[in-house]
Amino acid sequence: MTAHHEYSPSKGERIIACPGSIPLSRTMEDVAPTPSEPAARGTVIHAMGANMCRDGVNTNDYNKKGCTWGQVCPEIEEQFASKPVTQDMIGIATQYHSKVVVMQWALAKKGGVQRDVEKKVGHKDVFGRADVIFTVKDNDDQVTELVVVDLKTGIIPVSPENNTQLSLYAALHMEDLQADMGLEVHCPVTLVVIQSPEDGAPLEVNRCTTSPSDVKRTLARFRAAMESDRLAMGDHCQYCPARSICPEQRKAMGLVRPVGDMDGYTPDQWAQLLDNLPQIRKTLKSIEDRAKALVEEGYEVPGYKLVEKVSNLQWHDEAEARSFLAKRYPGKKLLNPGSLRTPTQLSKELKAGQIIDQLSGRQVTGTVLVPESDKREPVLSHHTLMDDGPTGTLFTSTSTST
Repeated sequence: MTAHHEYSPSKGERIIACPGSIPLSRTMEDVAPTPSEPAARGTVIHAMGANMCRDGVNTNDYNKKGCTWGQVCPEIEEQFASKPVTQDMIGIATQYHSKVVVMQWALAKKGGVQRDVEKKVGHKDVFGRADVIFTVKDNDDQVTELVVVDLKTGIIPVSPENNTQLSLYAALHMEDLQADMGLEVHCPVTLVVIQSPEDGAPLEVNRCTTSPSDVKRTLARFRAAMESDRLAMGDHCQYCPARSICPEQRKAMGLVRPVGDMDGYTPDQWAQLLDNLPQIRKTLKSIEDRAKALVEEGYEVPGYKLVEKVSNLQWHDEAEARSFLAKRYPGKKLLNPGSLRTPTQLSKELKAGQIIDQLSGRQVTGTVLVPESDKREPVLSHHTLMDDGPTGTLFTSTSTST
């Protein structure tokens, strides 16, 4: 998948909050981030939506049997390329296209509308690609309204209010209009997020109106952050690739003592520890993620190995299993509200392990890092992980001023 530019608007909130995260991340550039299936799925949905908006691609092109993520998006990571495009993905892209068309129709009543899909904005220092930008002009070719649209496919709600990413897209587009066409923008700027409020629900359009001066201030703060190496902890750490080696994270972890020593905390230290507890939990998780990523890259963490992560028992075909079991075991409680009980539950209930085994199975859902004592076979062979890694930079200490 194509990597985002180092100083892209999509990272804007983190960069402004913690400018030092970018230079710190450079020390890890030889370790590829762990591919994320939800992120890859979002990329494919964006590509389908963009193709519908820009090229008039019909949903039938994606409905055809055998259409895969890799066919829609050739740059997708190899392990996801063969996954099939599903009806829910097509549905999200179709809804998105419909809402973009309705927005354009409404804006056309106000003047001439230029719609740019996957619009590249900015220049060499800061640039990105906005999902859709509408530029509305009057008869004198003056910009009367600017609308920046972003599709979100994740489950975490995103608000357009004070949205750093959308504000940066708007400000960079305004700079482009000035540089390329000599157009000044003094009109309202509308920031739009299209997202489902919950998994499976229809997409909703949320918008807010801001001013050109506000989005310009956001861009000024972003460029100032580009000149800084300050580090700061916060919610933005969740998305930082360098969080596992961050000095600020290590300071927070330095507060943690063995259980037997905890009575030695002062009241102020307890308060500080509790204040940092959410971030400490995230740091512990990031340590696991970082170690797993290194092993997936081919290094060896002594005493640990990578094995397949296997799901609980699942029905091969729930409808077929339901029909078969209803005939075989009439009168037995086979259902939870709305669905067939799990294979494990029914295996115990019916004392029919062999039959259940034929109707169900376990799927490999990924990999997990476990101690060497685990009985499962490792899935990879490795290099040895040294204190001074093969690149000379991966495993050395990093000092960054705060």
